[in-house]
Amino acid sequence: MLVGATQLIWNQYFFPKLTYKPKSDFTAVSMVSSIPMVLAVNPALPVQTLDEFVAYSKSHPGKINYGFGSTGSPAHVAFELFRAATGADAVPIAYKSGPDAVQGLMSGDIQVMLDGMPLLEPYIKSGRLRPLGVATAGRLATLPNVPSFAEKGYARAESDIWVGIVARSGTDSAVVSRLSDEVRRALKRKNIEEIYGRIGAISRPSTAEEFANFIESERKKWGDVIEKSGIKLQ
Repeated sequence: MLVGATQLIWNQYFFPKLTYKPKSDFTAVSMVSSIPMVLAVNPALPVQTLDEFVAYSKSHPGKINYGFGSTGSPAHVAFELFRAATGADAVPIAYKSGPDAVQGLMSGDIQVMLDGMPLLEPYIKSGRLRPLGVATAGRLATLPNVPSFAEKGYARAESDIWVGIVARSGTDSAVVSRLSDEVRRALKRKNIEEIYGRIGAISRPSTAEEFANFIESERKKWGDVIEKSGIKLQ
């Protein structure tokens, strides 16, 4: 099964009851890909840098709205991580979809979004949105002039939209190993990397052990943030 943070980590905090156990029902096979995230603001907002945005939001409590496609979406949760790491003050506004939220950002109904590159990049390059930082450790080739969160001192706020493959818990280790090898072999093909590049994603093949360790690190990263945010789904 192809899964992301929602299925393996976030749902256990979003829902009072789940029909599955995220920690014990699955065996990691391999990471597949990730989509970098970028924080962008409406150009009318009088800030040019991440530091200026954080300071401005603190000096205007309750006046900055951040948008996202739906409650509990990666854009929603990622901004809550950003708030926790920086102390930025912003009010969450849920839209029906990511594109709807972008329209709200360009119209000025909201002032900031932290979402995937494929969604925001076209509007950034057309000048309709101003990028302040990418939620990564290093800069991105597609936005070379935009600083990373890490270089601005916000490494704790790094986030992306990742997916990976898991098998049912108890699957024979030889089968898991074979699946992992085949996934990694496929992801290293040049045409696959080119396809991912065209949609703004990054190929991230891994061993089963590497993916399992990554999942555990993500659980530690997100648990407190989501609990303190109070995000709940029905």
